[in-house]
Amino acid sequence: MEWVNILLGSLVAAFAGLNVFQFLSFKSYRKKYQAEAEKDQAEAEELKQSAIERRLEAMEKLYATQGEEIDKLRLAVINLSKEKFENEKRIIQLEGENKSLKEKVDWLEKDIQAYKTLYERGPVEHKF
Repeated sequence: MEWVNILLGSLVAAFAGLNVFQFLSFKSYRKKYQAEAEKDQAEAEELKQSAIERRLEAMEKLYATQGEEIDKLRLAVINLSKEKFENEKRIIQLEGENKSLKEKVDWLEKDIQAYKTLYERGPVEHKF
């Protein structure tokens, strides 16, 4: 019997501070705290979601800016390629003109040399 007294004494000591209302409202308190926990969790997830959305928006803006810069660079490369093509065409044209002028200079030098030779011989007498 002694063990029954010990058991009952310990139960009375454990529940001495509780009243009947606490036993009845324990379930409602648990639901209340559970609802607050769920609310806090939802707020935390909402903050996390908004942070992710802000980061996503920033990345989209960055990609848009990068896309614009890439388009500008592509246009610059195309324009430089056109300029290079035009310059190469001009170089070929100038090389042709240079070759033509060099041939004319060579011909004129030969012609001048022929006149110098005739001038050094003196006047030519024609016998008819």
